[in-house]
Formats: sequence, C-alpha cells, structure tokens
Amino acid sequence: MKLTKEHLLELFKQLPTETVCDYVIPGNFTVRRKPIEDYDIHFSLFENGTETQKDVPLTESAMETMANSIIENTPISIDAALVNGGNKRSAIEGALIRTSEFYSIKIGRNKNIVWVPSKPHPVGEKGIWNEDETLPTAPKDDTSSMAVHQEEVSDSYTIEELGKRFAAMADKEDEAGIVTTCVAFGLKYGKAINKNGYKARELVDAANKSGARIDHSQDGNVNIGKSLYMAIERQRFGLHFSKQANNNSKKQQTLHTLSPYLAALRTKPFMLLAGISGTGKSRIVREFAFKSCPDYLRDKDGTTPGNYCMIEVKPNWHDSTELLGYWSNINKRYMFTKFVKFLVKAKMFPEVPFFVCLDEMNLAPVEQYFAEFLSVLETRRLIKNGEGEDEVVSGVLVDKEYFAKLGTLSSTSGTLGTLKTDRDIYFKLFDIQDKVEMEKVENDSDSLLTEGLTLPENVFIVGTVNMDDTTHQFSRKVIDRAMTIEMNGGALADIFKNNSDLTYADEPMTMDDMKSRYITASEVLEKCYAVVNNQEISDYIQGKGEEGLPQRLEEINKVLRGTPFTVSYRVMNELTIYLAVLLDKAVEDGTEVTTDNFKPYVEEAIDKILLMKILPRVEGDDEMFRISDDERNLYGLNNQVDENGISHEYTKLDWLREIAPQHTAEDEQKYMAVDKLKEMIGRLNRQSFTRYWP
Repeated sequence: MKLTKEHLLELFKQLPTETVCDYVIPGNFTVRRKPIEDYDIHFSLFENGTETQKDVPLTESAMETMANSIIENTPISIDAALVNGGNKRSAIEGALIRTSEFYSIKIGRNKNIVWVPSKPHPVGEKGIWNEDETLPTAPKDDTSSMAVHQEEVSDSYTIEELGKRFAAMADKEDEAGIVTTCVAFGLKYGKAINKNGYKARELVDAANKSGARIDHSQDGNVNIGKSLYMAIERQRFGLHFSKQANNNSKKQQTLHTLSPYLAALRTKPFMLLAGISGTGKSRIVREFAFKSCPDYLRDKDGTTPGNYCMIEVKPNWHDSTELLGYWSNINKRYMFTKFVKFLVKAKMFPEVPFFVCLDEMNLAPVEQYFAEFLSVLETRRLIKNGEGEDEVVSGVLVDKEYFAKLGTLSSTSGTLGTLKTDRDIYFKLFDIQDKVEMEKVENDSDSLLTEGLTLPENVFIVGTVNMDDTTHQFSRKVIDRAMTIEMNGGALADIFKNNSDLTYADEPMTMDDMKSRYITASEVLEKCYAVVNNQEISDYIQGKGEEGLPQRLEEINKVLRGTPFTVSYRVMNELTIYLAVLLDKAVEDGTEVTTDNFKPYVEEAIDKILLMKILPRVEGDDEMFRISDDERNLYGLNNQVDENGISHEYTKLDWLREIAPQHTAEDEQKYMAVDKLKEMIGRLNRQSFTRYWP
C-alpha cells in the first residue's frame, strides 16, 4: 500500500479543530486547520499554556514529501520524512501519532514514526508502538515511487572544483566507459550545474585542465546526466531523491552502535578502554577507523585504514622519547617517531578523524612516558580561524626547530624544492614521491615551521588497559584527564554478530560526526542549541537555583569529603560538556528538548561521569570509607541490612550509591553506576578493601 498526500490529509482531518495535543516528548500545542479545500494544515504552538507561535504550516508540498518518504510498516525519523522539518517537526509528529494509523516507535535510542495502516488505534490517543511487538512485514519497494539515494553534494562548487571532480571520475576510463562517466557526472552534480548555469563544454574543458582527456563529443552526455537530475528532482518517472538518510541508514546504525564511545570522545579526545584481555578493546578503535576512513586513505588489503595507528607500549618506557621522539647528537637530526608522523599526517586531512590506539597502555607508568601529552591536552582552547569558524588549538608537542632542520626534500622529480609548508614536511617524513597521492593533499599552511607540532583537532587517542599484576596502576592524574569505559566482553555468542564490523563504510563518518563543539563549560552556555533559548535549563546547568548541576556534583563531593577522591573544576567542566553532547545528539535525532524532558539527560550524564571520571579513582580499606560520628548524626545515617538480612556498617560507598542516579521501571535506560557501587561495596564487605577495577 502506497501512502499519498490525499490519504495523509484524510488522516489529519480525523482530528477535530482546536484539538489540544502534547508532543511525543511532553509539551503541548493546538492543532487547527483551514477549510478542507485549502489543503493546508496549521498549528499553533503553546508552552505552559501560552501561545508562542500562531502559525506553523504543513503545506501541500510538505505533505507530498512525507507521503513519498514513508513506506508502510517501516520506521523513519520525522526529520527524514519531512526532509528536516525545522521547528515544526515535533508538532507534526505529535499530531500524526494521534491519527489512527501512525505510531511512535523507539529504534535503539532513536525516536521514529511508523505507518501501520493494518493496525489502527483510537483517534486522539497517542499511538506508541510496543517495542516488544514485531512490526508487520515491510513491503518491497514500490517502483512507482522509487527513492534514488544520492550522496550529499554541494550546489556551490566552482567550475574549477567541478573540473577536478569530473577528472577524478574519468580517470582510467576507456572510450566505452567515458560515456557512462559523463552521464553519471551530469546526474551527480546536476544541482550545481543547473543552479550556476555551467555549460557542458566548460565542464569538459575544466576537467581536461585537471588532467582528463575527454573529447567534446561527450558534451551531450553531460547534458543527458543533468536532464536526468532535473527529472528525478521533479519526481518524474516515479523516481525521487532521498535527500536525507533516515535512522536506518548504515551510517546511522554505525553511529548508534558506537554511541557510548562516541559521546566520550566528543567530550574529550582521550579515552581509556579497560577490561580483561580479549574483550575487543583494540577492535573498537579499529572499527572507528574503518567506519571513518575515506576511499583515498584505504589500504589495498583492507586490513589497516590510513587513519589508524597502533602503538604497542613497552614495559621499559619511562620517558616520552618513544612517543614524541628526540634529538640525536650522533645522527645530528631529530628522530621522528611513528606517533609524531601520524599526527603530521592527520594535519593533512583535517576533515577525517584519525585514531591512535595505545595498546596495553599501562604496561609502563603512564604518567612518565605520557606526561607531555597530558599537559598539552589540558591546553586546548577554541578560537576563531581566518574564516570565522571554530578551531581547536593547543600547546606544542614537538618544537618547530626540529621540522626546520629537515632540510630540503629529496625528490626524483626535482619539483618539490625547499621545505616551506606542512605539506612539504608531510611528503618528506613519509618519503612520498607518488604524484597522485601528492594531489590529494591540499594543506598549504606553515604551522609546523612557525609554531611546531600541536595536537590536531581530528586526532583521538584511545588507550587499552588490562588491570592485573603485570600492569601499573593509574594515578589519579591520568584518570582525571581521561574518559574511562570498562569493557567486560558480553556473551560469547556475540562473536558471530561482529564479523563484519571491520569493513570500510560506503558513507564514512567525518569530523562533523566526531568533534565536540565545546572545551569549557562556559561554551556550553554560549553554543548548545538545545538549551540556549531555555533560561530555566541554562540556570540549572549554572546552578543558579536551589538545585542544579553543580549542586549534584557538590552532593557527591560531600560524600567523598575526607578522602583523596573529591573532584574539582575539571570534572565539573567535563560533566557539563558531556551533558551538552547528549543534548546535541537528542536534537540531531529530532527530539524537542524542553524543561519537562530535560532531567533524564542530566541523570545519564551524572551516571556516566561517575563511571568514567569518579569511581575509577576510588580505592581503599574499611577505614577509608568509614563515616564519622559527626556525619552520621548530622545526616541521620544508619547501618545497612542487605538482601540476605545481614547487617553491615553503612559506609561512604553505601551513601554514594543512594545518591547516584536510580533506575526505575519508567526509565528508558538502566543506570550503571549503582550496580558498580554495589559490586564495590560487596568487595569491601568480603575483603575489607575495594577499588573500581576488578
């Protein structure tokens, strides 16, 4: 069954005029419509009973877009259905699921809508699909409305930029293949060609200037491709472009799978993966690299992406030379390490995420060989670059003088000349002579020669650690500067589900998917688009009321007072950023963040910060966690009786477990810090000593 705009209209007409509905995420608005013949539906938006926007239209063209995007029994995000509906999407979603045939459905943590005409529900009631109930089988694609999935392309390319892309597509094509290539080029870039009025002859000339050999007899095939673009854009022949991937796309699935690690890396680009050997810690880092590696950085064998670097930590590392290199008086040159070269490479491709895996990181004392990096990590700050965009800068890891002493490039072609740019240094360090590879790098800055090597914004450091008697314990300094995730492997049968993870993605993640927009808590208040227009939420984050985010952390500190484990500004800063990352992700997924639905994000952020930043620092014996008589009397704390009826002394860990986020039957997710604390409390009762690490 195909959804039509006419059927959508009939569904919306089921709702009486002036019907008051609330969002899927609570808030409320009034639905009203114009006379039937106008075909338009309009909403008035209310917040706390006050009208905030009188007219939010759902036009005929928007309804047609929805109808063409929605397939029976197939979940889709409201953003994808509306091709990003802006601020009206939540209102439309709320009204839609009160019609008889639409439901709201959760796919993982993502909120979607689904059209199920075979199972109508009462008009006016929210249609919420039971996650445990299987949806009816989705029909095969209806060729009368077939979606043509096209990668996102700009409509503002210059003729020179299009020439380079045309030449790249035509590279190595024979006489027969060039016909298809020219048609495909016109189709792929038809939007830019049509908008800017570019002629086929101009495009062929531009491609030939970039090294192609295309005869002007192919001009007509470029025009055919452009005509195909226009036909599909106008939805002729039953074809239409899918302008935005829905939440079921491979890229969205990847982002969902990696979301716990992604949120941590968006908060800070240094993460520790801890657990017993063989739980897949290093595999996670490689999966990130595979899923974000563009085609021009892929290896031929498909084993090691060009944006991935594994460094095996050795037990004899007691300073930074193995990582950052050193000046050799014997060789009279700086000894550049694999790590430093990889950071230079990352500077050449700023839109690509690069991943360093420090394998078995705690085989050596981390605070000794990693001290310089930890210090530079804390110097990061956001500035505006020459184009007015945010850019992360940091302190220097390797001094500029060592790059200057690289001298001149040795090149068989003799075309590279003297070292002047970062690009030259990159070619020198990797001894790159291949012309094709050279053309892929367009970085012509001179920062390495004028500033030295700083920490590139697109580099993410992940350390894998095993906690046993062969490794070193982490100091609180290290844990304080990292995001820590404990991995326990899961069910052994899951190995059969992960055999395809380490493959390259058709739609790789980019830095837009990876980078954080914040380094300091103050930037959250300035830039977090989920909260910037909500003063109540902003006040909560700042702790201006009786309760707020700082007060929640102060409550944790009250419990830890008298121990070495109290936290300060750094943890507060990263708690705030982590919360902003969760809010940003919610908005990206189409969730309307309001005062009413804000608190679960706070609880999740506190839960994760407890697990990542606070509890990994905690260890000690009975005496360390004993509550003083003054605290016991002041706060009315008594001994505990466990589930077996056995009484034990009420400790600071018991107290902390009580104030940690608590899971209830209504929660959509389970908070994990309370379970970790239960494990630590049990260890303390059995052994009179406990710590976070097993």
